[in-house]
Amino acid sequence: MALRTLRRLIGALACFGLIAGCACSPHTGQATSVRLSSESDLLYSLEQLRPEMQAYQCGAMVATVNGLRHLGKERALHVLEDYNRGQTAGGHQMIQRELNVVYVCRLLFIAPEGEWEEPWGSYNRNALKEIVHQDSGFVASERGKFPLYPVLLVDGVPFVVNMGYFVSWQGPAQPTLPNEARTTLDKCRSLDLIRRDLPSTGFGPAALSLLNQIDKKSIKLADEDTAMFRYLILKETIERSPLPPSSPVLEVTTRAD
Repeated sequence: MALRTLRRLIGALACFGLIAGCACSPHTGQATSVRLSSESDLLYSLEQLRPEMQAYQCGAMVATVNGLRHLGKERALHVLEDYNRGQTAGGHQMIQRELNVVYVCRLLFIAPEGEWEEPWGSYNRNALKEIVHQDSGFVASERGKFPLYPVLLVDGVPFVVNMGYFVSWQGPAQPTLPNEARTTLDKCRSLDLIRRDLPSTGFGPAALSLLNQIDKKSIKLADEDTAMFRYLILKETIERSPLPPSSPVLEVTTRAD
């Protein structure tokens, strides 16, 4: 019954136009791409990113990365530093905010091969596994195929393929964890920005390309997780505006599908 329901949901998402390449504006029926160009709007968009499959959206990540790229390296790093310094939460919310910086940096900067490892990977090797990775059925041996894991680039479109990270510890006090965003930003100071924008359309076809690789077993998943994984990947292609409600749209391009 659960599998049948998931298939219906996947079909419904496809019918709403996700496979057309981009989600549509509810008012115009057109695919809409927003370019963020003010630092305040970029700080807002960073806050709105959701680094888990259940809530992540390709369009919001693309708009944020492209907006930062157009600021240039120094201003982009300044915005990311400001966002990281604004960290006051603890626990899961802290991890979410740090992952927003980590994922954006992996997409915004050109890193040498082998530069990135799984978030908190070196810490977990030397500690008591206090940062726990909540998997999505992605087989561990597959992760090495994707240098930005847990972000996957498919035809230039960024997808997130895990269900997030959380803190697990024994004892009365939460451990003091390393700031993964700080570590990432320090690395980025010696890296160059990507040379072109991430694509602002084509999310649906990229999702289908990823799912086709899974169907062909080019990418392996735990069998019992395939239906949910497919649904969540399609769901990631739904767009919401990365701008705050009161912000003017500084630059909008539209095209009819």
